[in-house]
Amino acid sequence: MTQYLTDDDGKPEMKRLLEGVIVAMKLSTDWDDFKVKLDQLYPKFGSTLQLPFDPVKSLPAR
Repeated sequence: MTQYLTDDDGKPEMKRLLEGVIVAMKLSTDWDDFKVKLDQLYPKFGSTLQLPFDPVKSLPAR
């Protein structure tokens, strides 16, 4: 796969991508946490980003 990457653009970009993935791996506590971090750093093209909302525990009754 890497044989088709150019030395000027492709290989340095691949190196930056892999370094970012490794950082996400090191900062994650488990697989699900890793997937969330990876989606934040490198979202899939055309996908909807997750918003960082805290879950609503309970609203007071009026």
